[in-house]
Amino acid sequence: MSVLQWADAHISSAHKDSNGRLHGHTWRVRAFWADDRGDVLPKQKLLKKWAQSLDHRELPRHLSTAESLAGHLGAGVQAVEVHVWREAEGLGAVWRE
Repeated sequence: MSVLQWADAHISSAHKDSNGRLHGHTWRVRAFWADDRGDVLPKQKLLKKWAQSLDHRELPRHLSTAESLAGHLGAGVQAVEVHVWREAEGLGAVWRE
């Protein structure tokens, strides 16, 4: 049997569009770990720490998409899968290890 643990976080940040205009989004983040023996709380704390490092900031161009945020966070928190989406717009991406 395989079990995935998950934790959620959010990021409210801004970035410049292709015309150089600054605008913002609120991103929802869900990270998954393949570990049915460990406590998920330390993993949630790590995810929130990474999310807070991006929260209420202007994102660099290389982190301005759901795809790039998902990969950045997945590698950072050593997850096996990360979902990032903008709930209001119904858009998002999934990164898998």
